[in-house]
Amino acid sequence: MNQWLTHPIEHLMHLSTQKMPYHPLLYTTIVYLFLGLVRLIISAFMKLFRKK
Repeated sequence: MNQWLTHPIEHLMHLSTQKMPYHPLLYTTIVYLFLGLVRLIISAFMKLFRKK
C-alpha cells in the first residue's frame, strides 16, 4: 500500500509487466457477469416452454 501512495505511476507501470496485469476482482466480475447472462438466457428459454 505504501508503494501505491508514494509512487502510483511507477506502480501501475510495473503491473503491466506482471503475468496477471489486471486485478483479480476484474476477472471475478467478468465471470459473475457471464454466469448472470447464462442464467438470464436459460430463464428466458424456460419461460417459452412453461405452461400457463
